[in-house]
Parts: sequence; structure tokens; C-alpha cells
Amino acid sequence: MSSTLSRNRLFPLLTYEWTNYFLGCPGCNGAKGAKWPKRGGYLRPDRGDPSSHFVFEADGTAKAVMARSAADLMLTDFDLNRRWLVDRRRFNIEATLRMLDDAICLHREGTRAAAKRLAKTILLNATAPAAAYSAAMEQCFWRAWKRACPTIKL
Repeated sequence: MSSTLSRNRLFPLLTYEWTNYFLGCPGCNGAKGAKWPKRGGYLRPDRGDPSSHFVFEADGTAKAVMARSAADLMLTDFDLNRRWLVDRRRFNIEATLRMLDDAICLHREGTRAAAKRLAKTILLNATAPAAAYSAAMEQCFWRAWKRACPTIKL
């Protein structure tokens, strides 16, 4: 982490504490630098579901569910809407939604069993542990599916 030395001044007793470190991409670490909230902290990816605190749009942008929350602070401090990151999220979301359009077309044509199978496969791929931006893709998947096929449960 690029800001380890600066942070050690804020939390000197945690300098060699392994649980004090999270792996993050260089962009997030660089944007955050030595910033730390005056109150509270940031959302922890190892506790609960941090993605439930964000709304991911199909254009790749993210916003906090609640204003002035830990998620809102992270959006700013980690620059989670920086152009490169938004572009990558949008690329992945659009690919998922293009495939989902095929499932929706099958549904509209009356091939509902095939539509459900295809939609389930798309969702499994989008939310696999190794899938990039899986929380964003899952949120966008469900909004599109519920809008097009509100009565069909997966």
C-alpha cells in the first residue's frame, strides 16, 4: 500500500498487524493515499456485503445508497467513479445485459423454460467469485430481468 507510512502515524499500534491491511488495486490505494474518515471508517469487504451499500448503474457509475455514509465516503476517497473504472464496469455490465436480452427474447417468444435456463446461467457467470464487477453486474441483471419478466422467478 502506498500510504502505509502515512497511515502508521494515525494508527502506530497497527503498523505490523496483518488484519490492518487489505489488498486493493493501485488506483484505489493511490486515490485514498493517507485519507482516513474523521468518524467511523470505510466499508470492509470481509464483513457483510459491502455491495448492498452501493447502487451500480448500467453506465458503470456507482452511488451510495445513503448520503454521508461510509459508502459515500469511499466513493470519494477511493475515487470509485474514476473514468477507467467506470468504463470497465460498463463494458462488463453491457456484455451481461446483451446476453440477458437473448433470454428475455426467448421469454417473449414463449420459450420460457429455455429463457429461465439461459438467464440462470448468465447470472451464475456474472456472480461467480472470479467475475470482475460481479456486484455491479448482479444489480443490473436483476433490474433488467424484473423489468422485462416480473412474474418469472429464477
